[in-house]
Amino acid sequence: MASTASILPLPPEVAAQINSSTTITSLSIVVLGLLANSLDAGARRVEINVDLRRGAVSVEDDGNGIPPKEFGENGGLGKPY
Repeated sequence: MASTASILPLPPEVAAQINSSTTITSLSIVVLGLLANSLDAGARRVEINVDLRRGAVSVEDDGNGIPPKEFGENGGLGKPY
């Protein structure tokens, strides 16, 4: 049974607080990482769109995402990955 809930974009002030120590070296590494995230979230359907001209990738899936309890008080993930 499909869920009617959808994931909405983060507000700009929240997105600005997200930091990563990961360096992007190629678009294929980005796609593999996003696919792994989808599969970790239990996705059974994954749609990946790659725009080579712009160097953009979008991924949509039917996975569960990160449970709210895994986020710390400062907005970051509560446990290291």
